[in-house]
Amino acid sequence: MAKNPPENCEDCHILNAEAFKSKKICKSLKICGLVFGILALTLIVLFWGG
Repeated sequence: MAKNPPENCEDCHILNAEAFKSKKICKSLKICGLVFGILALTLIVLFWGG
């Protein structure tokens, strides 16, 4: 009774992997957005300053 059916176990592992993957993607997207924003701001300042 305490044992889970293999299907549920598999689904759980897949869900955990998916959640982990999407978290990593979200993090890298945020970092990319930050870097891109800084680059864009730098370019704008350079163009207006120059």
